[in-house]
Amino acid sequence: MVNTLFILGAGTSTEAGAPAMANFLDKAEELFLSGVVDSDREHFELVFEGIAKLQHVYAKSFLDTNNVESVFTAFEKAFQSLFERIGLGIGNEG
Repeated sequence: MVNTLFILGAGTSTEAGAPAMANFLDKAEELFLSGVVDSDREHFELVFEGIAKLQHVYAKSFLDTNNVESVFTAFEKAFQSLFERIGLGIGNEG
């Protein structure tokens, strides 16, 4: 019997047109502008508005706003900071 193990990386489906991290937001914007995602338009608008605001916040530092992981990490840090300020920090039982 032959034992075969296939290890597929995150970019395996890019050849079929699926977005990779590097172009995920570009593909999302293409879908948004084409009208394909009209039922979720408000969600796309919220993310792109947040990205625009991040560019102002990080004007004196580097933030790759074309990378979905960088963008959502910045969003996560902002929410974490907000929650800590109002007493809802992660791990805070109060």
